[in-house]
Amino acid sequence: MFPIIIKDFKNIGKDVNGMTVGPFIFLNKGVEESTINHELIHYQQGIETLFIGLWIIYTYDYIKGIFEGKNSYDAYMSVRAEKEAYENENNLQYLSKRKRYEWIFANKKVNKKVNKKVNKKVNKKVNKKVNKKQIRRSKRLECKNKN
Repeated sequence: MFPIIIKDFKNIGKDVNGMTVGPFIFLNKGVEESTINHELIHYQQGIETLFIGLWIIYTYDYIKGIFEGKNSYDAYMSVRAEKEAYENENNLQYLSKRKRYEWIFANKKVNKKVNKKVNKKVNKKVNKKVNKKQIRRSKRLECKNKN
């Protein structure tokens, strides 16, 4: 399935150069390759989620951002689909190397990395405390055995 690209579309919006809606990609006149690539990334996201899933995830992420106190632009930029598209729009080879569905779980991967680092630090501190307690206990036992 290939996208249906409608070029020179005039009614997208004041500050919008392109928009993907289902299998349709609407582009303003004279857009750059990076914008086309950005919209093609959204098209692939739509295929992966049967299009309706993309809009459910998109809407969820946006509303979540608003409830977290972000302004409209920051909430938009925190949407997982937009993160992937903006991070890779200038890499015109990205779509050929892109891993499917990875964008959906991108936040979880970042959180796992952060949690591993935090857990290592916490474990080191806990182990130091446990070791100190064990040393104290063994010294107490030695003292008792001597008496």
